[in-house]
Amino acid sequence: MRRGKIARVLPSAHAVYIRLCERGKIGMNKVKNTIKWLCNIYEIYFSSILVIGVLLLFCAQVAVRYVFKGNTFYIYELSIICFGWTSIIGASYSFRREREYGDGHVKFSILADILKGKARLWLDVILSVIIIISMAIMILPTIDTIGAYHISKTNVVRLPFSVFYFPFLVCIFLTMLHEISNLVYSLRSIFSSSGESKDTNASLDEK
Repeated sequence: MRRGKIARVLPSAHAVYIRLCERGKIGMNKVKNTIKWLCNIYEIYFSSILVIGVLLLFCAQVAVRYVFKGNTFYIYELSIICFGWTSIIGASYSFRREREYGDGHVKFSILADILKGKARLWLDVILSVIIIISMAIMILPTIDTIGAYHISKTNVVRLPFSVFYFPFLVCIFLTMLHEISNLVYSLRSIFSSSGESKDTNASLDEK
């Protein structure tokens, strides 16, 4: 009798476990899609607006200076702010492109080209950990710098200097987010014994 009950309970427990795993995967996919959507807004759409803003400010500066013979200092300050934000956003986005497309920041790939398979994935793990720790160390000093420069203001537009330094803080958190994603991706590829991980390693070697 007991064996019969156990035989009936085990399949139902297994079915519950499968359902919970499926729901967990659905929930994780929703979280991933939400995070990716937010990153796209900041790193792609917002940066595109800034690039267009820099172009328009450049054209306005030329028109005001040579056509209307006016003062362009305020336009220059705004263009510097937009250009700085665009550069910092691009720095964090490059870490994301490294995992998605294989081309990000400029790097020396001599050691990565020598290593193959899991050895190369372990190298990616080490590099991701170093970057995450480095970014974490920079958080408090960056916050202190933003607070210290919030009192000072620019000469013409009179914006606080913290506007120049705030994108560094955003870049730090986005870089940590992308590198944590890279770290999880590499560890899953290392400890997975499925054929999918082998195909992933092969594709990494081709890159």
